[in-house]
Formats: sequence, structure tokens, C-alpha cells
Amino acid sequence: MKSLLIRLLFALAGIALMLAAAHFVRVSQARRVVTQSRAATPAPLANIGSTRSLSILPLVEAAADESTGLQGEFGVSYLVRTDDAVIICIQGNSGYCS
Repeated sequence: MKSLLIRLLFALAGIALMLAAAHFVRVSQARRVVTQSRAATPAPLANIGSTRSLSILPLVEAAADESTGLQGEFGVSYLVRTDDAVIICIQGNSGYCS
């Protein structure tokens, strides 16, 4: 009986060591990924011009009121207007951007 308890304790200690080692490996990998992403420098934007007016209007609401006849959808949509362009970006179930 005593030897069975000792074996059980060693097995539990081994499992605890393996779990601790796996945790250490995952934390080390996560730290490496975070360090690499912080070190990455985004490329500078080319000359994208300028505008005098900018309007950004949110279009999609996830919780639309049924009494209005409008349908809700998970996601986000924006109507973006500038001096020279109108862009609609839909990121949701019907996602497209044009």
C-alpha cells in the first residue's frame, strides 16, 4: 500500500512538472511573438493626398428594432465621404468594401 502511494505521488509530481514545462514553453513563445510584433515597423504610407471634408457614417446596427422594418446584422459598416470619393465598407455577414 505504501509503495502504491509513493508511485502515485511520483506520477502526480511528474504530471505537475510536465504541465509546468508546457506552460513555460507557451509563455516563452507568446513573449517571442509579442516582442517580434512590437519590433515590426509598418511601412510608411505613400502620398495619399488630402481632403477638406471627411464624413464617416456608421450604417449597421447589430440590434435593430423590428418595428422600424430594418434588419440587424453582426458586424460594422461605414459610409465614408470625402471631397472626391464615396466609399462604403461593410464588414459583417454581407461583407464587401467598394
